[in-house]
Amino acid sequence: MKKGYYFSHRVMIQASHTITSSFNEFLSSFEQRNSNLNANYCTDLKNKINTCFSYIGLDLKTEHKDVSMSLTSQMELISNESKLLRSDVKFALRKNLERFEILNSRLRLTQLSTCKSHDSIFSALTFFINEIIDFETEMISYGIDSKKISNLKAIAATFIETYKNQDLMTSRIVNITSEQQIEFNLVYNEISSICEYGKSIFKSDRSKAKLFSLYAIAKTYMISKPKKKTEEIFLPTSPDSTLNQHSTDN
Repeated sequence: MKKGYYFSHRVMIQASHTITSSFNEFLSSFEQRNSNLNANYCTDLKNKINTCFSYIGLDLKTEHKDVSMSLTSQMELISNESKLLRSDVKFALRKNLERFEILNSRLRLTQLSTCKSHDSIFSALTFFINEIIDFETEMISYGIDSKKISNLKAIAATFIETYKNQDLMTSRIVNITSEQQIEFNLVYNEISSICEYGKSIFKSDRSKAKLFSLYAIAKTYMISKPKKKTEEIFLPTSPDSTLNQHSTDN
């Protein structure tokens, strides 16, 4: 069974995990569009992704222990800096908590403060790095020290680079069976359909629509670019085709 995507297995499944988090966040909007896109569907997809993660995890070698320890030490620093920045933002917007919730959600500050795994904090940092571009000037206008923002950005960049270096090492030793490849391809097809739906649903909201750009999100996990955009591979004719197949199978 051939891969249905040009990314590495790890990049594809990490991007899928990130996109599924956004899908879950805006689940009600998707369910209004298609009743099959409900909580049960989301849970099932998460389970499939976690299963694929477990296939990759079985191939990790102990030689990467030092990298893992480095990431763990950086996680503590990120957690502390995120808590400080979140407190500053909340204080600055104490009279506009609705705006605070928007910034907190987009920048994943609460998640960065509480993440317990390398994968989850990498996912949250990816959101932070992508979104801070749109919010940094606004935050500084509230009186928030720009050095705190820059400090977290620098720490985030270090963590992401270390994480990607780990991914580069592990990508050489990841081997999956033909049966497992079928499962990876199925996840990819589901995520591709969700992305098509997401970009359609949020076509008038650029900040939300970009949360469902598979290629853009996968690119943040890559060391090098794929041969061609992944959306060109295995995309169903319409967003409904894969999802309808899913409901039929179940």
